[in-house]
Amino acid sequence: MFKIYMRLFSLLALAAILGGCYEPEPRVYDRQHWLSRWSDADDDCQNVRHELLIWLR
Repeated sequence: MFKIYMRLFSLLALAAILGGCYEPEPRVYDRQHWLSRWSDADDDCQNVRHELLIWLR
């Protein structure tokens, strides 16, 4: 039974490596990729974040 589990585990590990799940070098963190800029919806030179902070104050 142990041999079956080990064979299954090795096949899954091989599939993960060959399938692109493994990155040899981690990507550089890019804040703009994850956090888009706050927009200025009403064109008053204050972005939505600042307007929200003022409103919550």
